[in-house]
Amino acid sequence: MVRAFADSVANPWIGRTSRAPLLDNGFQDVVVELHPLVFTAYSKVVEQCAKAAMSTGVATQEQTDAWVAEQRCRADQDRFFASIPLFIVSARRQ
Repeated sequence: MVRAFADSVANPWIGRTSRAPLLDNGFQDVVVELHPLVFTAYSKVVEQCAKAAMSTGVATQEQTDAWVAEQRCRADQDRFFASIPLFIVSARRQ
């Protein structure tokens, strides 16, 4: 489910792969920061993951319904956890 969601994002690897091309093209002071987004309460990101999995054929409606129900159950028991890495890249060019 999560992989399907990542694959639905335009260029999901850009934060991980942008440093070298920036340096190769004359940028200086290239900085890559990682800011993890952490969710410990049920979030709409669960439904977005499920929707992406269904739209790409990774999972059926029944499988996504079961997965979403499991995540809601985890949230009801205060056991929900999700994390999304957010990369922020900055550089300077003279």
